[in-house]
Amino acid sequence: MTSPLLSNRPSSPPKDSRRKPVPGRGFPKTRRGCFNCKRRRVKCSEHRPECQGCRRMRLPCIYPAAVLPDPQAVPSAPIVKVCLDHLRFFHHFLAEAYPPHPYGASAVWQDVAALSHKYEFLASSILALAAQHLTLSNKADYSVQALNLRISAIRGLNDALSQPCHTAADADARYAAIIGLTFQSTYMPDGLMEFIAMMRGWMLISTTLVTDHGISMFRQFTRDSWVGSIEKFMEEQHGTTDDIMIEDFLASLKILRPLLQGQAELQYFSRLERLALLGKASPRDALLEMVFCYAVTNKMTDEDYVSFTDPSNYGAQILLAHFLILNHMLEECFLGTMSRRFSFSTQITRSWILNIGKRLPDELQSQQNLDIEHFPRTYILSTMSTMIPSLTTLARASSTTSSATPSCTTAVPDKYGYVPPDSCNANYGFYPNWEDNTAFAVAFGLSTVAHLAQAIILKQKFCWVIIMGASWECICFIARALGARDQQQAAYVTVSTLLFLLAPIWINAFIYMIVARLVHFVIPQRRVARISAQWLAKIFVMFDVMCFIIQAAGGGMLASDNADTSKLGQHIYMVGIGIQLGCVVVFLVIHGLFYRELSLNIRIGKQETRSRWLKPLCWVVYIVLVLIVVRVIFRLVEFGGGANSNNVVLRHEEFQLYLDALPMLIALVLLNVVHPGQVLKGPGANFPSAKVKWWRGRSVAFERLELSSTHRSG
Repeated sequence: MTSPLLSNRPSSPPKDSRRKPVPGRGFPKTRRGCFNCKRRRVKCSEHRPECQGCRRMRLPCIYPAAVLPDPQAVPSAPIVKVCLDHLRFFHHFLAEAYPPHPYGASAVWQDVAALSHKYEFLASSILALAAQHLTLSNKADYSVQALNLRISAIRGLNDALSQPCHTAADADARYAAIIGLTFQSTYMPDGLMEFIAMMRGWMLISTTLVTDHGISMFRQFTRDSWVGSIEKFMEEQHGTTDDIMIEDFLASLKILRPLLQGQAELQYFSRLERLALLGKASPRDALLEMVFCYAVTNKMTDEDYVSFTDPSNYGAQILLAHFLILNHMLEECFLGTMSRRFSFSTQITRSWILNIGKRLPDELQSQQNLDIEHFPRTYILSTMSTMIPSLTTLARASSTTSSATPSCTTAVPDKYGYVPPDSCNANYGFYPNWEDNTAFAVAFGLSTVAHLAQAIILKQKFCWVIIMGASWECICFIARALGARDQQQAAYVTVSTLLFLLAPIWINAFIYMIVARLVHFVIPQRRVARISAQWLAKIFVMFDVMCFIIQAAGGGMLASDNADTSKLGQHIYMVGIGIQLGCVVVFLVIHGLFYRELSLNIRIGKQETRSRWLKPLCWVVYIVLVLIVVRVIFRLVEFGGGANSNNVVLRHEEFQLYLDALPMLIALVLLNVVHPGQVLKGPGANFPSAKVKWWRGRSVAFERLELSSTHRSG
């Protein structure tokens, strides 16, 4: 039986009513609770001004003061230093150092520069190219920066090549980087082997990564475009190359032939021999064929390539020297100073050949004959009677060749004969537009025919003056249209320029003659501004003839090849056109006085309007004179700017067409519509001829003599 005391005793310890934390659902720790909650070791709600626990227990809620972080513990912002050299390299790449092949691809390299911010290896590649190019063209030495950037670009490109291309931009970035590295090697004094290796890598990337050439930014980089880029810079051939140089080159190759054992060396030898033979028949074609010779090493197998580029393979090394010499010889002959825009400059070619010579055995180096000081005028090659040829002189350039750099180069014309304005054989400062010049020629021709017909129908002999002006304008634009299709024909330029400058003087003289005849015809006193109508015509036509002579002399001197003579002709022409402007302004005032007197006479009934075309003709004279002023001011601005590349007017044909030709065409058409022959009809319409004035003078003299005799007899 159980005791009551025992029954009242709890059988088990009382359970804790507090909820245990669930694993993974604990409260986050905090150090910002109030002091009461910290003392009680409970979670503080952190409500302000008092937490929930202190409010429930009616305790004062006090929070610890906020602890401010140590100011010294706050990390400072990193100082970013801008590399100014890199900015200079990037600008130099955009302005000058971008690869020159193929011609006219500068826009592509602008896009490449914009793409480089996404690809570090591409940015390093173009900066390395610009730094190396700047080292050659500037006194500052950036070769260390160029090498560091090159190493960074190669490492980045290798990492990129290990990853697949996900977009066309990825492939273009890799392709642009290898092109930049290849062209950088052509600016490195010891970069021959680098150049050959990069050419091989270039071919590999172009054939494996750039699969869809249709969407690539380098879709125009074809073999034909590379040949075309050479043709754009080739100058006119001033004579055939020296056959002795080619014969010596072939003789040297024959001596080298027994030393060549590998298949790669023999193929390279065969290509050089074929180029040399082609150089005898057509040096121009040989230079164009040289483009394909660059890719010979790309087609070699890995085994042949390693053997061919081995420094101990003296036969292959001397083959490369022969290639460099032949390439340099043809470039200097046909490309002139523009050869520096291509792969091998004189400085780098000389360095590469000398490096090949230094790698030859000592017994061969002692027999070299390298004319280093005169290398720009001497093509290095060697022939030896021994079985292992060394490098010696192949040929000597003409002793009359000047070492000074010419102020211009002779460019290769396009199919219409156009060359850049700064070329020696440039006849135009712009590209003549055949369509516009033909249209103006037709328009002036129609106006000429109309003036001729009106002169015959209306029987106005003095209209031969306007016919001369219109016909000269027509012939001028016929010559300009023909010159647009044959821009190397200097005769078209000379004829069109002279007629273009002088034809408006005929139109100006015709206006003087019209107003003088109107004064004689409609003003009773036959004078204006106290000048008789006949003397008005004589004075201004005489000044017009003087302007014609001065401008013709200046225009003829402008066509001279001598710079001083041409500049003097420019000043003379400006004097003539300045006199013309002064005469036109004075004549505008005189015509205004005439029109005012004519209007006054008509208003008071002193003058009858003989033709309804009288006032329209006066307004046409106003308009034509204003058009002549516009044309004269344009010519003053044009010649005042000087004949240089900074003169925008000389670089754009539109200025001549719309500020000279168009005003004169409008003037001729207005004189067709309101022809002076429609007004100058009847007695007094023309000046009396010299015979009539002479006979009238004799009649007056006879009358006076007769009166005198009668008076005496009386």
